Amino acid sequence: MNRTLVILISLMLALPMMGQPHRRGDEKSFKAKLEATKVAYFTEKLNLTPEEAQVFWPVYNKWWGERQEANKKVRESMDAIEKLEEKGGYTDPQMKKLIKEYSKNLALESEIFDMYIEEFYKVLPTGKVAKIFVAEKGFRDMLTKMWREKKHPRPEMPPHSGRPDPSKKPE
Repeated sequence: MNRTLVILISLMLALPMMGQPHRRGDEKSFKAKLEATKVAYFTEKLNLTPEEAQVFWPVYNKWWGERQEANKKVRESMDAIEKLEEKGGYTDPQMKKLIKEYSKNLALESEIFDMYIEEFYKVLPTGKVAKIFVAEKGFRDMLTKMWREKKHPRPEMPPHSGRPDPSKKPE
């Protein structure tokens, strides 16, 4: 109970700060706050014991880093395809080479995923391994919702029954 309360308080304190605009100098601070929020969120969602957390986070962080690198390669190879396609005048062998590179990078992402699933099984029970992916989606959805609300806040609307007010005449 105490651990859950600490995690919830950490989330409540960190989340409002994440939506605040930040300058370039604050980027490290922002990333640190984001990482702390992620750790609290995952620890609570996976219901990690201190012992599990101690072995889980190094594996997860290594996986995250390798995923980021692989994803960067996928984005770069897609960018190369888009640029060549926009430019036009390319030869089939040029485009085939880029498509093959893109495919290779997608396969690398999949290999990393498969490899680390096995690593997660070594440190967590199967049910908690499944929760990793549910927590990933939930955390991403939470950040997306926060970003949307900050970028496009919904205007305050007065209570409305859906029917026109009979006391007001149409203009």
